Amino acid sequence: MTEAGVSVMSGAEVSDVIADIERSVQEADEYLRKLDAAREEAVKVSRDVIRYSGFSITYLHQGDINKASEALGECERLVRKANRDSVPIP
Repeated sequence: MTEAGVSVMSGAEVSDVIADIERSVQEADEYLRKLDAAREEAVKVSRDVIRYSGFSITYLHQGDINKASEALGECERLVRKANRDSVPIP
């Protein structure tokens, strides 16, 4: 149907378009929530790695090689876990 040369959708067509838009918004929301959760985890791990790196440097300056090595080992464990647990986000 046209009015003044403009195509007009029926009520059912409008409902279908609205349903498609709602599905798209829901999918985008789900994707963004997953992306945000992954980002939050990456930030947390990054902060922990920085903290343990600092501990390692402090212990090294104090001459405590064993504690420095332990802290550095914790850094390595965190990075390996983050790499293992990370999921590629398209």
